Amino acid sequence: MLALIIVTFLLLFTVVAWWRREVAAAVILAALPTYLIRFKLFGIPLTLLEAGILVLFGIWVIQLIKQSGSIRSAWRSIHSNVSPKFGWLMGLWVAIGLAAAWWSGEAVAGLGLWKAYFLEPALFGLILLNIIRSELKVKWLFFGLGVGVLVVGLISVFQALGLINSPEPWASQSPARLSSVFEYPNAVGLLVAPIIALFIGLLVYHKESNRLSRLFPIGVILFGLFAVAVAVSEGAVLGLAAAIILWAILSKRRWLWLGLLGVLLAVCLIVPLTRHYVIDRATFQDTSGDVRLRLWTSTVDLLKAHPIEGAGLGGFPAMYDIYRDAAHVELLLYPHNIFLNFWVEFGLAGLVVWLGLIIRFFTLIIRTVRQSAGFQKAAALSLLLSMTALLGHGLVDVPYFKNDLAVLFIFLIVVAEVVSSQTRQNDENTL
Repeated sequence: MLALIIVTFLLLFTVVAWWRREVAAAVILAALPTYLIRFKLFGIPLTLLEAGILVLFGIWVIQLIKQSGSIRSAWRSIHSNVSPKFGWLMGLWVAIGLAAAWWSGEAVAGLGLWKAYFLEPALFGLILLNIIRSELKVKWLFFGLGVGVLVVGLISVFQALGLINSPEPWASQSPARLSSVFEYPNAVGLLVAPIIALFIGLLVYHKESNRLSRLFPIGVILFGLFAVAVAVSEGAVLGLAAAIILWAILSKRRWLWLGLLGVLLAVCLIVPLTRHYVIDRATFQDTSGDVRLRLWTSTVDLLKAHPIEGAGLGGFPAMYDIYRDAAHVELLLYPHNIFLNFWVEFGLAGLVVWLGLIIRFFTLIIRTVRQSAGFQKAAALSLLLSMTALLGHGLVDVPYFKNDLAVLFIFLIVVAEVVSSQTRQNDENTL
């Protein structure tokens, strides 16, 4: 039955990709959780999400060669749509990831992670850079992300009503933590929170003339917030709080909004129940905070011993076991801090490249906000809020090293490039 579902989806997806590549890209973004559907092809482990990206990439290459007349002309076309600085950063991103797979000591497992977390997201990003050349196509991508959140939220509603079971042991905790389509609750917030922030930006900054068209972002936000709430994802709340604070700072009425946020915080600190909750988490006095402090301390010890190469892709659990605090019996896959995550998995050079991508993202977004208007400015501000939510959540979790999250991160980076490029083209056309 599963094989039939996979084959049927890929056949239909191939038809859609051949017809409209931007629609196929939107389908991939809507179907990010399909990395949970796993299978093997000629002995190679794949997920349905990976297969979709590879199918779209193959169709794009075939159509590009057909349109260009030769492989050389097709390459020139690709090269012309990628800025040299971004091309170098992404090239290093993929190459250092491959090196990290090799020095991890687990070459086979490392190559699998490299394929899923670096190569295929980069291929998807390359496709987007070459096919997303208009405002409408950017909207298609945003629509795809929104549909995915609506599905995740709807399934969370069904779980809350008892119509669909949620995985254990989280569903039996007090309070119960529901995980929607995912295997564990934190996966909900990691994917959904940045998309909620994106749609908050679109709702606030992009004034649709049609009132009905505003219902979609409202629905995405509400269903997304419900999914985060029933997943009890505190990291997602932290990320969204960071995005909302940034929105307040950027608002024309910043002092009003910041004042209201200050009053809300004061109320939380006055009420005994919420005061203990906030203080415990802010000072890492709760169980989760204590685990993270021990995890980070031991990870720093690991990096002191291996500052250049880290542990390599997939190598952290085994190496961490050597340096971990004896009181920390839980072996986690990652350090649960975005800076430590990349340093350990990717090495010092990889951390520098990641920082380069982040710096370039914010540089382009700030420039676009200053120089653009209308949808381009709204899209840039929305991307800014989304990345802020992702980084805020990343202070206490792992917002990249998972199939769907890797694609989402590259999507945000690439669309910032696209929107910035569109702004430059508009400026040139007005000269």
